Amino acid sequence: MSLRTKSREFAMQMLFQWDMSQQDFSKLEVKFWSSAKAANKTRAFANKLFEGAAKETCLSAPNPASLPCRCCSSGT
Repeated sequence: MSLRTKSREFAMQMLFQWDMSQQDFSKLEVKFWSSAKAANKTRAFANKLFEGAAKETCLSAPNPASLPCRCCSSGT
């Protein structure tokens, strides 16, 4: 499987876990990679995709100020 395809698969898995767990995405990445195995390039690209999608989700919320931010550890 290509690097990009596998990275997208991992990013989608992290997005699903992030949506279900309601935890900070940096903590979720650490937990995810403790059990998932991938080459460094695949891991880096998957993290880039996941972080970009997670940040965009926070920024595009209808009223982001009223929601706790899961994009950072501060919670705001």
